[in-house]
Formats: sequence, structure tokens, C-alpha cells
Amino acid sequence: MDIANKLLDLFKSLKGGTDGKKNKAGVILAALTGVVAITVIAILSFRAWRMGKKLAKLQHEKDVADEKAEQAVADAMIAESEEEKQAAQAQIEEIRKRLLEIAVATQEAQTIYDQAKESINEIETWDDFDNRGNK
Repeated sequence: MDIANKLLDLFKSLKGGTDGKKNKAGVILAALTGVVAITVIAILSFRAWRMGKKLAKLQHEKDVADEKAEQAVADAMIAESEEEKQAAQAQIEEIRKRLLEIAVATQEAQTIYDQAKESINEIETWDDFDNRGNK
């Protein structure tokens, strides 16, 4: 507002002439001063607009870079999780194979047990027990 007060003082001082008549040169100078003031304001406004535009562009670039960095971190976490998942699936597959082996061994043991039980059940006398190897 200091500039506005100075311009107002300048306009008042440029009023010239006698008996309230305006000085023609003073009026022209006042008009030129107004045009110069408006031009300066327009130039400053244009520069401020350009600077704001540059700042907005820089902020946007920073936001994009931050977003890319966050995305890279997320991608790394996803990749790590995928590796952990694959390792867990490999462990599960190994456990399934081991369980299958145990099931086969259990079935073989059950077959041997059933055969032994059947042999024992066929023994009715001590002679059958002594002759069991001759069959």
C-alpha cells in the first residue's frame, strides 16, 4: 500500500496551474505514471504467474518421483513376499513327498503285520508252529 500512497501523492503534486486549473503537462505526466504503474503491475503479475507455474511443475515432478520411489519399495516388498511364498510352497511340496513316503511305509508295515497276524492265526497246535517254516 506504500506504493499506492506514493502514487496518490504524486498525482496530487502534479495538479498544477492557478485557480484550480490543471496543468496540461501534469495531467499527461499523471497519465503516463498510471500507465507505467499498470505496466509494472502487469509485468510483476506475469513473473509471479510464471514462477508459480514453475513451482507447480517442480512440485509435480517431486510428487511423481516420490510416487515412483514408493512404488519401487512396494514392488520390492511384493517380490520378497513372492520369494517367501515360493520357498514355503517348496517346503510344503517336500513335506507332502515325505508324508507320501511315510504313508507307503505305513502301508507296507500294515501289510507285513497283517501277514504275520494271519500266520499266527493259522497256528492251531504246536505241530503247526513247528511246521510253519515248511509250508
